[in-house]
Amino acid sequence: MQKTRDCGYRSDCGVGYLSGRVGHDSDRKRPGGRGGWWNITAPSGVSLTVTSSGNQIDIEKLANFTGVNQGLQVSFQPIADAATVIDFTDEQIQNNTGSAFNGFQFILMNAGSASAAFPSVSDTFGPPAGTGYSYSSVKLNAAGDILSYTGTQNAGSTSTWGTGTPGTPGVGNPNDNLFIDAPAGAVFSLKELSSGSGGGGGTSAVPMPAAAWQSLAGLRPGTVWNWAQAETSHGIVAARLDAS
Repeated sequence: MQKTRDCGYRSDCGVGYLSGRVGHDSDRKRPGGRGGWWNITAPSGVSLTVTSSGNQIDIEKLANFTGVNQGLQVSFQPIADAATVIDFTDEQIQNNTGSAFNGFQFILMNAGSASAAFPSVSDTFGPPAGTGYSYSSVKLNAAGDILSYTGTQNAGSTSTWGTGTPGTPGVGNPNDNLFIDAPAGAVFSLKELSSGSGGGGGTSAVPMPAAAWQSLAGLRPGTVWNWAQAETSHGIVAARLDAS
């Protein structure tokens, strides 16, 4: 049975943001198991499909860039016994800014007692190429929190990163995933910036609205949440979560 939560115009949903809790009760009850519980918050323009399995959560993502200095952020706050491996299995990046990208960055902004990090340059998306886009190389900084891709992406094009198949970090990344190590105590945001659309506006954390950290229903084992936004007739973004 499908369950739906539609925030509509309610202020406690955080207008322009959507937030949900992801994890497995069954994992929390197993000896030595971890629940994988995270509050994940995304802004308007970002869609996520999130699944949970043991000590890992897998995320498929779409980001629609429509303006300069946009820096779309997905924020992660642990609830309890949070999974320590976050796997972005694929992402589609839409360039609707009106100008070409000439580079792209994935940036981790840490605000907790421990720091999330990209484990290695080999455990990240390989530079993608396709119609209207061609990224040629990737570098990871010494701190492990900034991935920089060189290349171009035309205005109006959509680039595809990763294969959509979940993987495991540290084994050569055959499924072309983007992994994040998130140790206990990590509270962080994943920010994305395109240099061609005026990106690069710093890496300091931006506080999220208090309502954006609200907890919604937890995932049952095998449940998939499809996260998306929709413009209302009054131009207000409403958050909607569908569980199947």
